[in-house]
Amino acid sequence: MKTLWFTCLLLCMLTVSAHARVDIVTSIEPLALIAKAVVGDYGQIRSLVDPRQSPHEYSIRPSDRIAIEQANLLIWVDPSFELYLTDIFNTQAATKTLLTFSRLQDVELAFEESGELDPHLWLDTHNALRLAEAVAEAASALDPENAVNFQGNLDKFRIELESASQDISAIFANKVENTYAVYHNAYRYFENQFELQYSIVLLKHPESQANVQEIMQVRRSVQELQPRCLLIELDSNGATIATMLGGVELDMLIIDTMGYDVIADATGYITMLRKLAEQFRQCVY
Repeated sequence: MKTLWFTCLLLCMLTVSAHARVDIVTSIEPLALIAKAVVGDYGQIRSLVDPRQSPHEYSIRPSDRIAIEQANLLIWVDPSFELYLTDIFNTQAATKTLLTFSRLQDVELAFEESGELDPHLWLDTHNALRLAEAVAEAASALDPENAVNFQGNLDKFRIELESASQDISAIFANKVENTYAVYHNAYRYFENQFELQYSIVLLKHPESQANVQEIMQVRRSVQELQPRCLLIELDSNGATIATMLGGVELDMLIIDTMGYDVIADATGYITMLRKLAEQFRQCVY
């Protein structure tokens, strides 16, 4: 009886292993959503940073270290963005596949005024597709038996992404009627692709504090341009917003760029992108 039980347990373990040869850990949820679109149910995917938490406030936990150790494919944006993962990811790269989003061929990069890389690469659909292609290639190398499934999922994602891009372009085809302000410019890739442009930015960097001159300049711009609304994120500081606006009340829309408001499945990235477009539409028209 014990022998039979052990045999059944071993078969179950082998079955699970056969369906989980690709074990992916990503730094943030948007990258996991793109990977999920490609890998689907033929692998395991998890992100380290809770999508409701700012990546700037993340601190690696013991459970995260275990997940990284067990993974065979690691994905992050850029070492300059996920400083907290630099040591462990670079160490693990000796024995695992490491995809650095910003260094993939044909990825379009944008830079902040300071010259630093704008890390929100996933908000450009061309970049999202390039990452999906890289994931399909890496996953196929790790699990050749499911290569045809990864390619099929990639083809489906490509079609859905093109459809979403066309729909979003149609939404913003007409001239934008209203100016808008942003808490900080986290939407540069999306704006560049769909030809949108904010009129006022409250903070040049979300972790920085504005000086008196910058505060007064923002207040003058708000009075002069009268933006229709202010686009903020879940972790935007309310006290900072009040200080920068100087008593002026603006409609505020919380923009989800991290995927916390979508189901983490194969359609999650497309859903996030469409919701993002709708939130912008509500502001500019």
